[in-house]
Amino acid sequence: MHLCRILLLFVSTSALACPELSGDYKLCTSGDAMINSILGAPRILNITTKIVNKVTQFTFIYPQGEWKINENEKTTVQTSLQEDVQIKFDTTPSCHSSVLELNLTNGRFKNDGTIISNDEFELYKIENSDLLEDSTIKIRVTKESALEVKMKLLGQEVTINCEKNSL
Repeated sequence: MHLCRILLLFVSTSALACPELSGDYKLCTSGDAMINSILGAPRILNITTKIVNKVTQFTFIYPQGEWKINENEKTTVQTSLQEDVQIKFDTTPSCHSSVLELNLTNGRFKNDGTIISNDEFELYKIENSDLLEDSTIKIRVTKESALEVKMKLLGQEVTINCEKNSL
C-alpha cells in the first residue's frame, strides 16, 4: 500500500510542479509607458490552468489575442505589436517550482498586409529586430496574489505586474 502511494506521488510530481496561475488580472504595467507600448502590456488578462492527461495546460486570453500552451510541448505563440503586425515565437513551456518559464525562440514578424505596406513592414522589421532575440519569460503569482511577469527586452530586465481582479 505504501509503495502505491509513493508511486502515485512520483507520477503526479510534474503536474504539481506547475504554478496555479488561474485568475482574472487587470492593470498590467511595467511602470514605463514606452515599454508598455512596445510590449502591448494588456490592461486585462485571463488565465486558466488545468491538468489533462497529466499535462498542465495554460490558456492566456488578452485583448490582442489568446495563447494556449501545454507544459513541455513545443507551441507557436503570436501577439499583435502594431496595427496588423504580429510577432511569432516558438516556445516549450516548463515549470520550475512556482514559476512557469516560456523560452521564446525563432522569433519572426508577420504582416497581414491590410494596413502596413510591404515597404513599411520591411523597415519595421529592421528597426525592431531586437524584439526577435531569444528570451525567457518567467510568470508567477506573488504572495499578494498579483501576477508577475519577468523578461528581457532590448537587453534590459523588465517586470510587468498585474493586479488580481477581485469580483
